[in-house]
Amino acid sequence: MLKQLLAVICAASLLWGGSWFWGQWTEKSALADWQEARRADGWQADWADLRVAGFPNRYDSSFTDLALADPATGWAWRAPFFQILRLRYQPTHLILVWPDTQTLQHPDQTLQIASDEMKASLVYGTGAVAPVERGTFVATNLTVAAGENWQSQLEELRLAATSDGDPRELRLGIEGSAIRITGLPVPDIAGTFRADLDARFDRTWDERALNDRRPQMERLQIRNIEAQLGQLNLRVAGTLTPDTDGRASGELLVKATNWRDVLDLAIASGAVPEELKGPITTGLELISRLAGHPETLDIPIAFRGGKTRLGPLPLGPAPLLQIP
Repeated sequence: MLKQLLAVICAASLLWGGSWFWGQWTEKSALADWQEARRADGWQADWADLRVAGFPNRYDSSFTDLALADPATGWAWRAPFFQILRLRYQPTHLILVWPDTQTLQHPDQTLQIASDEMKASLVYGTGAVAPVERGTFVATNLTVAAGENWQSQLEELRLAATSDGDPRELRLGIEGSAIRITGLPVPDIAGTFRADLDARFDRTWDERALNDRRPQMERLQIRNIEAQLGQLNLRVAGTLTPDTDGRASGELLVKATNWRDVLDLAIASGAVPEELKGPITTGLELISRLAGHPETLDIPIAFRGGKTRLGPLPLGPAPLLQIP
């Protein structure tokens, strides 16, 4: 009886181990097919080497000298190393691992990204086109720099996304700690950031998001955004939807403490034109005095017709809600 049991165990082990090599070949073939499909779409999709390891219980796909570029959007990404990890008995759970340094380019500028650790976890549902059910992203000692123009540093950045019920709707939580921003024409600032959001998209986040097009936002509900940057204290809530041009439409209620510093930061970042500083300051001083709190504002910011307005004052174009 014992010999028979050992024989069964040995046979099962051989079958499990042998099937790993078939799975390894399938994994590499699927990635090669994806690469050729992207190239056929006009992308740059290159890597120097691809290895699939993890025998006998894992499939760990490791890329070296990876370069992806989408000419339709102008976005490009380069990394010396990237990994996609998964357990054989949990095929819908992926772990993504980024390198310590990488480059992200978009039509306006090139960003140099460095971190001590950057990882993500994605759990998919089932079906022919399996949507993402939940995901997390963590980066520690993260630095993002645009050449010598500006640089931001975070001790830790965390993002969590879950889908309950409708797979097109995601609950998003974002948190950044020990944020430092340098290089802007205002004193260097440091602080924290926290956001609680509900986002509805026109279709699910699944493999088509990279292969075809990104899901586009239909509604963004900002339950709460809270930022503490130096003396600046901001709270934001409201609901936005995209207009026909993809720009935000709706209204946000902003509670700002030490609002003069907030205005200086908005002007320094280019969000508010310099020539509007005088009229906006005069208007906000009047509003805050009427409310009885000279350093605190509770004020709506409206987005209509592709424009951002603070009361009757135009601030510039409304932000884009389109995902490139």
